[in-house]
Amino acid sequence: MNARISVIIPTYKPAGYLSECLDSIFTQTIDPSLVEIIIILNGCKEHYMHYIQQLINSYEGGMSIRLIQTDIAGVSNARNLGIDASKGEFIAFIDDDDFISNNYLINLLNTIKDDRSIAEANVLNYQEDTKQTSTDYLTKAFFFNQGKKNISLFCGRSFLSTVCCKLIPKACISDSRFDTDFKIGEDSLFMAEISKRIKHIQTAPTDTYYYRRLRADSASRTKKSSIDIWKNSINLLRAYLTIYLSDFRSYNFLFFCTRFVAVLMKFFHIK
Repeated sequence: MNARISVIIPTYKPAGYLSECLDSIFTQTIDPSLVEIIIILNGCKEHYMHYIQQLINSYEGGMSIRLIQTDIAGVSNARNLGIDASKGEFIAFIDDDDFISNNYLINLLNTIKDDRSIAEANVLNYQEDTKQTSTDYLTKAFFFNQGKKNISLFCGRSFLSTVCCKLIPKACISDSRFDTDFKIGEDSLFMAEISKRIKHIQTAPTDTYYYRRLRADSASRTKKSSIDIWKNSINLLRAYLTIYLSDFRSYNFLFFCTRFVAVLMKFFHIK
C-alpha cells in the first residue's frame, strides 16, 4: 500500500527533542502503512547523521522513514527537498522540536474533504522549562472557526501563517516551493502562494493537537535587529505583491490585503 501522508521534518543539529517528535509520530493510531516520514538534516552532518540513524533503527513498525542530508542550511531548502522526495497524497510538516497527539494524522486525514482543501488541527504551546501547555493564537483561530462547513481564506487567515498544524494535499502544493531567500515569514509566503489552489478549510476534532514547543534558543524566538526586521518586511511586501500580480485573477484580493497588513504591523511593532 502506498503512503497517503508524507510527514516532512527538517532538522539542524538535533537534540533530544527530535526523539520526542518521532515518538509522537510512531505512536499514531493511523494504519502505519499509510505514512512515510522524511527527515531532512540540513547544514550539518556528523555526528548528527549517526545520532538520527540510531533513532531510526530504534523504531519498529510499518511506517517507512528516510533520512536526507544536505550541506545547505535553512528550513526552506530542507522542506523543498522533502516535498520533492515525498510520495504521499498529503503533506504534514512538523518541526523537529514539536510533537503531536496520537490521533493527529488519522483525524486530519478523515477531516480533509478533497484535494483542494486543507485540514487544521488544534494547537497548544508547550513551555520547555515548565512542561506546561498554554493557548496559542492558532488555538483562538481554531475555536473561532470550529464547526463551520466552509471557512473562507479571510476567516482562516491565521491558519495560513504557518505550514505546520495541518494536512495539505500535494495537489494544492503543485510546483510551488519555499522561497529560500527568506528566513522570517517563509511559511506565510508559501501558504499565500498555494492559496489559489485552496478552496476549503476544515477544522479537525478538538482533541487533535499539535504541540508547539517554546524554547528560548529557537530560531523563531531569537531577537532580531530593527534593520533586519525592516529589510525583511520590505522584501516580504515585494514578494507578496509579485505573487499576487502573477495570477491576480486566481488569488483572493482580500486575503492578500491581510498579508500586507500583517507585515506592516510587524514592521511597526503593532501587536
